[in-house]
Amino acid sequence: MTSLEQQHQQEEPHQVGVDELHEELDTTPAVALDKYGLTPLHWACDRGQSVAARLLLQHGADVDAVEKRMFKRRPLHFAVLASSDATVRELLAHHADVLAADYRGWAPIHGAAYSGDVASLAALLDAGASVTTQLTARRETALHVATSRGRAEAVRLLLKRSPGDEGLLELEDDEGSTAAQVAARGGHESIACLLGQH
Repeated sequence: MTSLEQQHQQEEPHQVGVDELHEELDTTPAVALDKYGLTPLHWACDRGQSVAARLLLQHGADVDAVEKRMFKRRPLHFAVLASSDATVRELLAHHADVLAADYRGWAPIHGAAYSGDVASLAALLDAGASVTTQLTARRETALHVATSRGRAEAVRLLLKRSPGDEGLLELEDDEGSTAAQVAARGGHESIACLLGQH
């Protein structure tokens, strides 16, 4: 590798492999599945490769492709779990379904709350995700998920972006716990205080 190529890789590490991907897309469909039932778009999102995701989408990749194994996640699920807000924004620009749930009932908003990725969480809320109506199979809101993981900034954002009259703080999961009770049980005292102030 020449020093110029090394410098290019250091300046733009997210571009590594994009030229090869572009060449591959000339002969291989962007919707091909691997042995795990994943498309190239799933893998690009899993790795937070927004440029590769854009290229795949431009070549016909399905923005809402459902993985074929038991998890049933879509590319947007992978992008939020990778904490890649650039990839999340790219998928949203291509009208990814923000309400799509995986096998546990987790929508992308739950994944962003889990990872504490506030930028992706904000983008999902801007695109129509709901804190109060999108519940997991265990009846958890994104606030429950963020609270259980100790994600204070995500909790702040969810509280700020949720009207107080929606009863968010009173919603209980399948164990009968509110987000404040989840915070107390998990030892997240600062989050419990934050929830108590609302």
